[in-house]
Amino acid sequence: MFESLNFPKGHPARDDYDTFMTEETDSNGDRLIAPAHTSTMQNRVLTKYRDNLEKGEAIAAIVPDRVFRNEDLDARHEHTFYQVEGVYVSRRVNVGNLIATLQEFFCRNIMARNLMFALIHFTFRSLSQASSLH
Repeated sequence: MFESLNFPKGHPARDDYDTFMTEETDSNGDRLIAPAHTSTMQNRVLTKYRDNLEKGEAIAAIVPDRVFRNEDLDARHEHTFYQVEGVYVSRRVNVGNLIATLQEFFCRNIMARNLMFALIHFTFRSLSQASSLH
């Protein structure tokens, strides 16, 4: 999972303090992990639909999934929660198109009417867009 996000071995984001590691290992002997985020789907979607861009078509996907974090449980933190991630790539779109797509998704599927979007700096990633439901 981490390799598809360009997190090499030894990268701080791979520390097991934030990730549920299993005893089961892959063919390289690395321990398997429960998904800590939906970001690996970006790589899968972009790889699978790469030809769309060459044909002048967009790549667009919304990925909801359950994720797991090794958190201390309290009133504001839980080890299992749902995350939604959006990918929208085309020469003819901007971040506003992605925001409108996510708003439509939330309004239709979660009946959310009050969404807040903000540019947020995450330590291990470049500039990112985050949203919250209210």
